Amino acid sequence: MLLAFYSLYSNYTELRRAKTFIKVVRLITQAARTIHDLQIERGSSVGYLASKGQKFADVLPKYRKNTNLAIKAFLQETQELNGSKMQKARQSLQRLNEVRDKIDKFAIEPADVFSYYTDTIKNLMEVINIGLNKAPDAEILKRLIAINYLVNAEEYAGEERGFGTGIVVSKQINPQQRIKMIKLAASQEVFINEFKDTAKGKY
Repeated sequence: MLLAFYSLYSNYTELRRAKTFIKVVRLITQAARTIHDLQIERGSSVGYLASKGQKFADVLPKYRKNTNLAIKAFLQETQELNGSKMQKARQSLQRLNEVRDKIDKFAIEPADVFSYYTDTIKNLMEVINIGLNKAPDAEILKRLIAINYLVNAEEYAGEERGFGTGIVVSKQINPQQRIKMIKLAASQEVFINEFKDTAKGKY
């Protein structure tokens, strides 16, 4: 009887662990996908404004559509999540159409667009941290942390591309912008190295 109970309990524990793992992976996957599409839209939006509509006009609608699909899936996946981090992420996403409308009307500066998308992405990255806190054990947590490092590296690379796009289109760069580009590249390298160290032997 005790052996049967222990076996049943072990199976239940493994099942619960597996379900938790699946939920965490789905949360992180949807957040990462949304971040990725926002990064693409950020760069093209900044470039569109900086070029006075001469560049990215043909691809921006497609990028927005991809972002919309990612956001829809993300919100469905996180509809049961509450808390300040999740609320902040939702509020940022709710402003997206307003920002897009201003972009279309050239009623917003490229720097403000860059800041909005970057802040929204940072809020989504905080949602990924919620997923990390739900990891069922230390080994899975280590793998998820490695993925999180990769997401951070991608974001700094995305910021570098988005920020750099505005510079290339405007054909000028000041010392402050040059310093920021260097810092973004350095931060990207730090997180890539953290990913490699954490994921060593696992990927």
